[in-house]
Amino acid sequence: MGYTHEFNDNLNFKANAGSAFRAPNPAELGSNGVHEGTFRYEIGNPNLAPERSYQVDATMQYDDKIVSASLGIYENYIHNFIYASHKQGDVAQAVNGAGSPSQFDVYRYNQVNANLYGVEGNFTLHPVSFIHFENTFGYTYARNNTLDRPLAFIPAGTLKNTLRFEPTIKGVKQSYISVGIDNFFNQYRYDSAFETGTKGYTLLNAGLGTTVNFGKQPVKLYVSGNNLANIKYYDALSRLKPGRISSEDPEFGIYNMGRNITFGIYLPLSIN
Repeated sequence: MGYTHEFNDNLNFKANAGSAFRAPNPAELGSNGVHEGTFRYEIGNPNLAPERSYQVDATMQYDDKIVSASLGIYENYIHNFIYASHKQGDVAQAVNGAGSPSQFDVYRYNQVNANLYGVEGNFTLHPVSFIHFENTFGYTYARNNTLDRPLAFIPAGTLKNTLRFEPTIKGVKQSYISVGIDNFFNQYRYDSAFETGTKGYTLLNAGLGTTVNFGKQPVKLYVSGNNLANIKYYDALSRLKPGRISSEDPEFGIYNMGRNITFGIYLPLSIN
């Protein structure tokens, strides 16, 4: 159910309320072994009930030729939230991918009640038609109500800033040059029973592209670079960060991707 009110041509307010449910999947019901993708021994629970969620959100939006902005808040209550929990010292011995026996932390599927609150914002400036300065912010606060502690595996707050130029160049079209800085904040609200915190980090990204015509055939060309400063970091949701790969060495981890540069050619299927 949704509601929208337009104050004028530039300002409007939107609100929504909804509910949903999700049945437990076969892995959550019947697992009994090592999950190679998560480096843990999982045990399912055949008595799990369906999850049920109740959500509300509200957003204020403003838009004109120079400024576009929005600010929204949301709340999501989940009854019978399904998650895999771990107790310190609960381990099982099994054969690993190399064929040798090893110890794995045991995770058992259970259910709790949970609340997730969040805020999202966007602020974009268009001082002239070919310059765009976009800023976005997002933060989620999640709580395990049943056990009175933070909910596990929640992304860190982010602030992303992108400056984009779209110049008019003779002989080509849809040209752009962009530079972006992505800030990821500390995530020190975590469930210490089976995950670790992560420090904040900042990534530098850039890209450029254009569309050229070969006869009547348009072809898009682009190059983009992520983490150009080659920062070493762990994402808050990484399955390879310290504390998740090895129970024998809690300091062992694998960083997220370093400097990455991509070249691309886009040729539409409808060839002229």
